[in-house]
Amino acid sequence: MAAWRSKSDRFDLLYMFNHSFSSTRSVNVFYRVNQERPDPQTEHDTERTKQEREFKIGSIGFADSLGILCASLLAVPTELELCRTQVRRGKVLCQGL
Repeated sequence: MAAWRSKSDRFDLLYMFNHSFSSTRSVNVFYRVNQERPDPQTEHDTERTKQEREFKIGSIGFADSLGILCASLLAVPTELELCRTQVRRGKVLCQGL
């Protein structure tokens, strides 16, 4: 096992894994939408099939963006509270950032 130099290295590794998994998930979802077979009832209507696929991809993109927005809105007050906790413990590095 590798010896980690600091907590920052562990955070960077966690961030890297999170980003890799998120990217893989997004690629997988878009791939599956593009490989999905059209509904047999509307199969002959190619324009409708294209519009349905476009709608699905747009919906997925919107949901992904909404999730990122919610996470960032939650992260700001969490980071501020974590900084206040560190200051109460005598660690003032986060105040200067």
